[in-house]
This record gives sequence, C-alpha cells and structure tokens, in this order.
Amino acid sequence: MQTDNIELIPVGQPVGPLHWEMSMNGGKASGHGNYPVVNVGYNQTDDITFTIRHPGTIKFAQNGAFCAQAGTAKPTACDGQFTYTGQGTTKLVVHDSNTKAGTYTYVINFEGKVPQLDPIIKNGGNGTSGTWFSATDTIEIVAVGLAVVLIAWLLWRRFASPAPNRTKGP
Repeated sequence: MQTDNIELIPVGQPVGPLHWEMSMNGGKASGHGNYPVVNVGYNQTDDITFTIRHPGTIKFAQNGAFCAQAGTAKPTACDGQFTYTGQGTTKLVVHDSNTKAGTYTYVINFEGKVPQLDPIIKNGGNGTSGTWFSATDTIEIVAVGLAVVLIAWLLWRRFASPAPNRTKGP
C-alpha cells in the first residue's frame, strides 16, 4: 500500500477571494490547473491524507467531503472504490482501493462558502477487488491451458496408436 500526503493551502484570505494551492509529499505548491496528480500503481492501494495548512475556520464538509468519478469532468456520482474519514475536521483521509484502472476527477468540499477543489487521481487498477486475476490474466491462463491439452492430445495420438497388423493369417 502506498501513502500520499497532500497539503491544501488556502491563498487570498482574508484580503481577497480564496483559492487553493496543493503540495504533495512535501513538493512545491501549485495552483489550479497545475495541481499534483496522485498516481496509484497497478496492484496497489493508496491512503491519501489531505491536511489544510493554516485552516483558520476552514474545515472539510460534514457531508460529501469527497467524491470521485472516472473521467475528467467534475463528478456527478461517487465511485465506491474511494472511502474516506475525517469529515468536519481539517484532516481528511481517503482510501483508494484501486479496483478499476483509469483517470478519476475528484472534488473536495468544505464547510461554508469555501470553493471546492477538483484535482486528478490516476489509478493503475487491480488493487483490492477481491479477485486474484484480471480478465486478461484469466484469458491468458485459459489459452495456455488449452494449448497444453491440444499438444498432449496430438502427442498421444501420434505415439499411442496401435502398430499396424503385420501378421499373416487365414
């Protein structure tokens, strides 16, 4: 399992409108359009911890703090492979079970009139779906098994057939 730590930095308060910057795993903070992408590798899961730096009164939403959906548009439905804890606090931990590969756009919502965030997660897939093999793995295993059976049958026919009858008889 991998872990990622993301700091959410409110910028522009109290003078102007609030906008967000993000810093991932101690890296350089960047703003909208350049948010760091969380990459979850094939056969991995991820715990992503979002912490609000110098939050003041800002907290994650009590209801619907996190929602992710496949694609690059803002989510309209939440994918069940993402679960989270920490609603109503300044620290939100999202568990990505990574059961389906793809690019996921997510939103993070806050209490009050604080603008939401909409960064990206790229899943490699095959995390903890409960299956041992992907569909491709299964097809490959079946194909190899059929090839072995066919070769064994051909060899059996070649070497196990009775010898021709060479006896002279009435």
